[in-house]
Amino acid sequence: MFSAHSSGGLPLIDWITAAIAQQKLTQVGTGNLSVTAAFYHRGALGRNLSSSVRGIQGNCHGAAGTAVFPP
Repeated sequence: MFSAHSSGGLPLIDWITAAIAQQKLTQVGTGNLSVTAAFYHRGALGRNLSSSVRGIQGNCHGAAGTAVFPP
C-alpha cells in the first residue's frame, strides 16, 4: 500500500523514456514530464509504456484506497 501511495510522485515516465531513448524528457521540447510528452517525443514504444505505467499506477491507487476504505 505504501508503494501505491508514493508511486504518484515518482517520475516513472521520464525514467522509462530515458531508458528507451537515452535522453530525458526534460531536455526535449517544453520539458514537460507527461504521458502526452512521451506520446509526442518517443514514438510507439514510449506511448505504450507510458500509458501502461499510468494505468498500473491508477489501479494501485484504487486498490490502496479500497484496502483502506472498504466498500
